[in-house]
Amino acid sequence: IFIDQPFKEFGLYHAFILYSILIFIVYLVWHVYCYAIFVREMIEMRSLFIDRLRIRDDDLFSLKWSDIVDRLAEMQKKYRYCIVKDELTALDIASRIMRKENYLVAMVNSGVLKTKIKLPYLGEKRVFTKAVEWNINIILLNSLFGKDKFHLDRSFYSVKTLKARFVFAGVVNLLILLPMVVFCTLFYFFRHTEEFKRNNDLGAKEWSNYMLWKYREFNELPHIFEQRMRDSCKPAEQYIRSFPNMLRVIMARFVSYIAGSFLALLIVLSFYDDALALYLRVYDKNLLWYMAILGAVIGVARLFGTEEPAASRIQSFK
Repeated sequence: IFIDQPFKEFGLYHAFILYSILIFIVYLVWHVYCYAIFVREMIEMRSLFIDRLRIRDDDLFSLKWSDIVDRLAEMQKKYRYCIVKDELTALDIASRIMRKENYLVAMVNSGVLKTKIKLPYLGEKRVFTKAVEWNINIILLNSLFGKDKFHLDRSFYSVKTLKARFVFAGVVNLLILLPMVVFCTLFYFFRHTEEFKRNNDLGAKEWSNYMLWKYREFNELPHIFEQRMRDSCKPAEQYIRSFPNMLRVIMARFVSYIAGSFLALLIVLSFYDDALALYLRVYDKNLLWYMAILGAVIGVARLFGTEEPAASRIQSFK
C-alpha cells in the first residue's frame, strides 16, 4: 500500500513517531557496532582458552573458576604475559577484571555520587536506577583507561573535560527522554507480565540497584556476588515477615472477595445463557471484558493478600 502524500497531515503525533524511529535506528546501529566488537573480543578469548589454557567449549561446564585461575597462573610462568609481576595470584586476576567496577563501588561507598533528591510531597528519595548506572558507565568508566587499558586516561583528570561530558550526556538524555519513557514502559510491562505468568511473583521483593552496589565488595566477581545475594534472600524475607503490613493484607483480601463475588455472578449468568456474555453490554462493554478485568484484579489482590512475600529475585549483575 503506497500513500501519495504521506506528509500531508503531518502532526505532532506523526513527528513523535518519526523521531522515535530515528532514535531506534541510531540505537540499533550503535548496538550492532558494539556487538561486533564484543564478538571479536570473544573470538580472541576463545583462542586464548583453547591454545594457551587448553580449555575447550565443553570443558567450561565442568570447570570451576578456581581451576581457570590456576591455569592462568601457570600460563604466566610459561609465557609471562604480565610483565609487572613474575607470578600471578587470584587477587591479581580479580582486580584486573574488576578494575572498572571497583571505581563505582568506591564512589557508592564513599558518597561521591549524590543519589538522593527532594521530591514534592514525598520528601528525600534515593534515585539510582539502571539508567543512572548506564550514564555513569558511558561518561566515566568506559573512558576511564587509556589506549593501553592499564593507566588512567589523561582526560579523566580534567575537570573541564568531565564537565563537558556530563553536559553532553544531559542533552542526549533530554533529547531521547520521551521515546525512552515509551520504550521502558512497554519493556517493563511485557517483562513483568512474562515473569508473572512464569513465577506468579508480581509482588516479589528484590534488592535495589543502589544496595547491590553498596553491598558489593572490592574485586568481587559477578558470579560470586550473584550467589551471595541469592543466599541473602531467605534471611531477608524472614526479616520482612517480622513486620507484616496487616492493613494491606486486609484491604487486598477485601478487594479479592468483592471482585470474586462479581466474577462468580457473571460466570453463573454465562452458564445460564452464553449469549449474555457476548451481547449484554454495560457501559458499552460486554460481560467478557468485565470478567477479564475482575480476574486480573483477583490475581493481583491475592498476591498482596498474604503475609509472606514472594521469593526474591536476583538478576544477572553486569
